[in-house]
Amino acid sequence: MKPSILIIDDEDKIRRFLGEPFTRRGYRVSTAGTGRQGLEVFRKEEPEIVILDMRLPDVDGMQVLREIRRASPEHIVIMITAYGEIRLAVEAMKLGAFDYLTKPFEFDAINIVIGKASEYLRMKNEIACLKRESDLSGYEDMVGKSKRMQEVFRRIEEIASSPAPLIFLNGETGTGKELAARAIHRKSARAAGPFVALNCTILDERLLQSELFGHEKGAFTDATETKKGLFEVADGGTIFLDEIGDITPLIQAKLLRVLEEKSFRRLGGTKDISVDVRIVISTNRDLKAAVAAGHFREDLYFRINALPIVMPPLRNRGEDILILTEHFVRKFNLQFGKDVRKLAPQIAELFARYQWPGNVRELKNVMERMVLLSKTEELLLKHVPHEIFVGDGTQTASKKPVYFGKEYSAARDEVLNGFEKGFIVEYLTRCEGNVSKSASVAGMDRSSFQRMMKKHQIESESFRLHG
Repeated sequence: MKPSILIIDDEDKIRRFLGEPFTRRGYRVSTAGTGRQGLEVFRKEEPEIVILDMRLPDVDGMQVLREIRRASPEHIVIMITAYGEIRLAVEAMKLGAFDYLTKPFEFDAINIVIGKASEYLRMKNEIACLKRESDLSGYEDMVGKSKRMQEVFRRIEEIASSPAPLIFLNGETGTGKELAARAIHRKSARAAGPFVALNCTILDERLLQSELFGHEKGAFTDATETKKGLFEVADGGTIFLDEIGDITPLIQAKLLRVLEEKSFRRLGGTKDISVDVRIVISTNRDLKAAVAAGHFREDLYFRINALPIVMPPLRNRGEDILILTEHFVRKFNLQFGKDVRKLAPQIAELFARYQWPGNVRELKNVMERMVLLSKTEELLLKHVPHEIFVGDGTQTASKKPVYFGKEYSAARDEVLNGFEKGFIVEYLTRCEGNVSKSASVAGMDRSSFQRMMKKHQIESESFRLHG
């Protein structure tokens, strides 16, 4: 959204010459013909940019400048002066004026100055937002002021500065485990060394061995030259092994040796290679259950579980959802050149009810999509992906209902109620809260549609677009 402008000039033609084209360009423009009137408008409307004539019939322009700067040093003042008054213009700049123009001037000249002032304000606001976010809820690249996240930040700070060679990050997919691993690295004495990350689920056993430990030339068919593994690459730094719960027993045994002896052999190699590396391991699985099921080595589990950090799911960080939403709006505003400023109140309520099975990663993807598709400064319900409406209750969109253990009638009612609620929500969303239109498009009479709304306590007002 473009900033507001106040034009203070005693010449009506100048006020029209500037005011009309800036209004057409989307600026909110106010005008005043005297210094006193200008100060009254300034105090009432607090415009972001003031265009101020040096010569006014009642109060000297310099005095008006001083009053504006005294009231609010953050506002931008652009002075207009006659050709012979350059000395006064220089003095105005010393008092804090943003720029000045000398009469006569073309509109293009002041349009360029206003453009620079607008960009300056945008950058300043963005920096202020980022600083405020960092001061209130940020830690490294993570965002959150909930008690659970503050505990994570404290734990990272505590462990990162220790000599601990092995750290275990446990949490669901999308909770920010890699961000935490990078924060541990940056906060440690190893920060100047390399940080190497690998998702252990994306490679088969042989390729994973080669990636982690390297291989000698001729170790297998495609091994045409010797290759260093990631443990060697990360020497002196940190290696992050994501989704360790999926590795095979052979890799588990090799990893245990690295943890205990700080050495390994390349595939096809005969000599031990020693490394000095901190290992950060993560998984979204219950390793204790995997041990009980015989899928994960018990000795490896106890070895890696010495210094655990649990990354909480987003559904347990309710107060962080809106903070993260605003964080991603700012991020994608910059990325896509958008100017989204606020959320419709119903979106905050919807996001608070939703279970976020994909956690912060899912919220980030949702906000990226919403900001990208938005054409207004307010995000509305029509911008919210359908799956958020379907999964807004205790049952998430990614989970199927569980039938076993329930009587047929109870299970049928549960499914029917879920279908009815999702049906009503989608039609009201698409029809912007218009009950008659929703019923008509759905092929229902209005009274039946309203009865279903009442049954599920759905209000049409929540789906109407405001602004």
